Amino acid sequence: MEINHYRLSSPFYGEKSILCLDYNGEKIELPFNPQVFFPLEMAQLKEMATFPTAFFIADPLDIPRAYDAKTVKIKITHLDFENGMELVKKTLVSIKAKIRIDANRTLTPEQVQILVRCIPQDRLDFFEEPTQNIEDVLDLNVPLALDESFLEPGWEKKLAYSQVVAAVIKPYRVFYRPIVDLCLLLKKRIVLSSTLEDSTPIIKLATHLKLFDEPLGIDVEKYKVKVSRCPLASTDPKKIAIKTKTKDITYGELNCLIKGELENREDILQLDLRIELIAKFFWLLRAGNPIHFPLECSFTPQNLESIPLDTKIFMKSSGTTGVPKTICWSWEDLALNIDLQYKTFPTFKGASFKASLDLTRMGGLVGFLRPLLGEGFLVLDDKVEASFESVVPTQISKRVELQDTFRAQNLLIGGARCSDSLLKVVEKWNIKPIIIYSSTELGTCLIDGMPVGNCVVKRDHRGCFMIQKKGVSSSVVADSEGFFSTNDLIEIQNGLYTITGRHDRVINSGGEKIHLDTLEEALHKFIHKGSFFLFGVEDSVWGEALCIAHDSLEEKEIETLKSFLKETFPKHMIPKKWVKLPDKTPAKPPLIFLRKLIEAKEIPK
Repeated sequence: MEINHYRLSSPFYGEKSILCLDYNGEKIELPFNPQVFFPLEMAQLKEMATFPTAFFIADPLDIPRAYDAKTVKIKITHLDFENGMELVKKTLVSIKAKIRIDANRTLTPEQVQILVRCIPQDRLDFFEEPTQNIEDVLDLNVPLALDESFLEPGWEKKLAYSQVVAAVIKPYRVFYRPIVDLCLLLKKRIVLSSTLEDSTPIIKLATHLKLFDEPLGIDVEKYKVKVSRCPLASTDPKKIAIKTKTKDITYGELNCLIKGELENREDILQLDLRIELIAKFFWLLRAGNPIHFPLECSFTPQNLESIPLDTKIFMKSSGTTGVPKTICWSWEDLALNIDLQYKTFPTFKGASFKASLDLTRMGGLVGFLRPLLGEGFLVLDDKVEASFESVVPTQISKRVELQDTFRAQNLLIGGARCSDSLLKVVEKWNIKPIIIYSSTELGTCLIDGMPVGNCVVKRDHRGCFMIQKKGVSSSVVADSEGFFSTNDLIEIQNGLYTITGRHDRVINSGGEKIHLDTLEEALHKFIHKGSFFLFGVEDSVWGEALCIAHDSLEEKEIETLKSFLKETFPKHMIPKKWVKLPDKTPAKPPLIFLRKLIEAKEIPK
């Protein structure tokens, strides 16, 4: 048995759940509502009949489906009145069926009068609760039907009005029998309303009860959006979700903040700028809106606690080896990728994490999702020790230079290859280094040398990493065997996997190939503080000139380093161009950023 949750997009609203059962070898789908009892035996009835089905129209694209229908239901709840009128007029001239109007109590009496004048009397079937109070249109003497009124006290009186000609009901409602009994007594019509997923059990039940007249089949398949409950709303609301310097924020407070229901909202947002980014991200997710970074949106209250699984999240690749690409993830795949991490590394679940929260990059996005999706908490106070902290090697180099350390028990190191010398420094701090391998396209693939989620890993003919796994972006395509390829070189020893460099980090300078990873490893032994990056730029003499960008080398150190390189490597492996990194350099600078530094330096002043 499983329960599938989904949301209906406009013109429908709200969320539904479907109970899927295997019953005597047959798959049964039933509307699921914990408050309503639907006897399974009714869904198993073998009696069936052919019904004159009414068709549903919500926009002009629905009209062709209804050419042969005897009755159509036009829903204008989601439209402004002028567009609603246009849809009614197009339907009237396109097909010959009788018309039912469903406005879900959104019309005024005057708008009902305008529609009545628009629809010929012989074409009008009824208005289904067009106004807030059905009494407001009784004097118009137009045929009416009840639907939502059955959820309110006093429906018996409303059903008895002479203008009310029909009851629009769903048989699985707990009060179904009294409505049917009163309709039969008052000689009112019974219109069975059902959506695609519950039509079969309803028709079987209607057959059994001999209610053959006019079930209404609403095709909502194109409006159905599968959803999952937002993990923030599912976690104990009293649990701590975020720790700041001055306040602990619970999951309940964070959930209310996202929904726009928190009284001290501004006070919470002022605690840390990153809290607003987190709230905006989940607010957009719950609305099902495509997410682009930076998150430029304003909050409006919305009482949603689920996330459409197909919600799209767009981010750019880092661009460290070329031009950044836009990568598209669905929420379903991103959440699955993180869930696989918990299964591979169980200590992630419920733990505390620090993260830089650069939401434009995969590492930053996953960095704050790991604790919040796993019932842990995110630490935004640098003085508080966390179980895990996500960093890139450059950040470790800067801490060494500042003679500082990290306040974490474990460092999750990703983004680039970390040198052995830096790893030894981390261990001297009594912090365990854990290498994370991930990419913007594939998400997290390796944790501490182990594949996530029992996926399959192998090497291709180049010695590069290939992986067969779930939870990847829609921007990558697997080969015929289901493997995704990368340009990362991999070594496999004793069942552990280590990324040793990039296949595409090779430049051709003067006809000689230079493997940047090999050269960087040697430079790490010489440069003990600060950060540096090797890369290539187009050059009229060399074809591609080897360059180095650094943030801490003085002129004397550069000359000493050049002497070291001349003694150790061939001439073509000595950088031709040197450039100082600016103060606000990204921790993982894109290649285009580094090349522009060279261009700016060579422009005559």
